[in-house]
Amino acid sequence: MPHSPLPNTVVLVPEVPSALLDVIRTHFIVSITDAQGVIVEANDAFCAISQFSREELIGSNHRVINSRQHPREFFDTMWRHISQGESWRGDICNRAKDGTLYWVDSVIAPFKAADGHITHYLSIRSDITQRKRQEEALRKSEQLLRRTGSLAEVGGWELDVASRRLTWSAQTYAIHGMPTDVAPTLEEALALYPTASRARVRVAMDKAMRTGEGWDIELPFNHPDGRPLWLRLVGAVEVEAGCMVRLHGAIQDVTMLRDMSVRMAQEHELLRVTLRSIGDAVITTDARGHVNWLNPVAECMTGWLSEDAKGLPLKRVFYIVNEHTRQPVPNPVADCLKRGEVVSLADQPVLISRNGMVYGVEDSAAPIRGEGGQVLGAVLVFRDVTEQRRLSSEMRYRATHDTLTGLLNRGEFESRLSHLLKRAREQHSEHAVLFIDLDQFKIVNDACGHMVGDKLFDLAPVRRSA
Repeated sequence: MPHSPLPNTVVLVPEVPSALLDVIRTHFIVSITDAQGVIVEANDAFCAISQFSREELIGSNHRVINSRQHPREFFDTMWRHISQGESWRGDICNRAKDGTLYWVDSVIAPFKAADGHITHYLSIRSDITQRKRQEEALRKSEQLLRRTGSLAEVGGWELDVASRRLTWSAQTYAIHGMPTDVAPTLEEALALYPTASRARVRVAMDKAMRTGEGWDIELPFNHPDGRPLWLRLVGAVEVEAGCMVRLHGAIQDVTMLRDMSVRMAQEHELLRVTLRSIGDAVITTDARGHVNWLNPVAECMTGWLSEDAKGLPLKRVFYIVNEHTRQPVPNPVADCLKRGEVVSLADQPVLISRNGMVYGVEDSAAPIRGEGGQVLGAVLVFRDVTEQRRLSSEMRYRATHDTLTGLLNRGEFESRLSHLLKRAREQHSEHAVLFIDLDQFKIVNDACGHMVGDKLFDLAPVRRSA
C-alpha cells in the first residue's frame, strides 16, 4: 500500500532527514494537526487502524476517534504539555469507526515557526492493542488468582535460587499474621516456625535442591495472636535451560480441616465401638449392595468374618429363606437401596449361616445418605429370634389344643367350625364333621380314677385298629 506524503514536512521539520521521514510514514501511525488540533494530514496506517478515510479525517479533530475511556484530566495534562512547547508520550485508547477499541503508544511533538509560536503538532503512534489485551488478561488472571487464594485461604510463595530473594503473596502474609510492607528473608521466614517445623522445612528444601523433587507437608505453627495453627506447605522446583532457578509453591491454613479430621476419626471410633458392643447384628453395604463391614454379632450369626465378607454381594453373606418353604426371600437391602427408605421384612425368614446353623431373624434396612441426600449405601440390623418364635409357637399350640390328647380343644374346634360354616354360606361349599362318642368312658374315670382313664384312652386307638 503506498503511503501518502505529508505536505510541508520539510518546511515544518527541515532538520529531519527525508529517509527518516519515510521510515516513520512506513512503520508508524502518523497524523499532523494545526495549532487548534484540526487534522491536516494522516497516513495510510492511521486510516487503516481508525477505519476512516483520509477525506473523513482531514478537517476533523481527534474527537472523532475519542473512546471516552480516559478522564478529562488525562487530555488536559497532555494539552498543557504540548501547548507549552513540550513533547508528550502516553498510551491512548481510541475508538475505530465500527466501534471497536484499539490502543496506541503515542508521541506528540509541537512544531514552531521562526518567531517561536506553535504552528502544528506531529503525532507518531504504534499499535499496542495486542499488548494491552495481554496485560488486561494478565491483570484479570492475577486478580482472579488473588480472589481465589483469599477465598480458599491459599497463599503463594517464590524463592529465587541465585539471589535467595523470597516473595510472598498477600494471602501468605495474612496466614503468617505479618504486615504486607515487610519483606522477610528466607531465614526470617523460617524463624517464624517452631524448631521442629523449621527443621522439616529445611530438610524438604535441601532435598528439593539436590533431587528436584517437590514436597507436601503439614506443620504446626504458632500465630502471632497466640492461636496454634496447622499449615500445609507445598513446594516445587522450577528449572530453566537445565538449571534450577527458583522454588515456588503454596501455603494453606488447614487447622479447621485437621480438627475436623480428628473429630471425624473420634466419631468413627465411637461408632465402631458402639456397633461392636450392641447385641444386634449389624452389616453395612455400599450403594451396590456389597458388604463393607460386619460387627461381631453379625460375624457369629452369618459365619463370615468382616474382612472375608468385605466386597461380597450381601445375599452371599446374609442368606435368608422362608421359615416353612425354605425358598429364598427378597433381600431387604436391595429394596432399601432401590426405594431409598427403611425396609423391614413382614415374613418370618430364617438365616442359614455359612456353617449351616439356622436362626430365626427379624431385620430392617435403612439407607445411608450423604450431605446432598444421595444414597451411599445401607445398614442392615437383625437379631436372633429363634427362641422367641419357638415360645410363641408353643403358646399358640397350647392355646388351641388339649394338653392330654393333643387334639383341638373346644374353643379352637368351635372357632374352626364357625369359619367353615361361614365359608360354606359364602362359597356354597360342603364340609363333613365326624363325631366319635366313647360310651361309658366317664364311668371309668369316676370309678377308677383319671390315671386309669388316661391309660385306657391311650390304648383305645390300638384296640380300634385291631
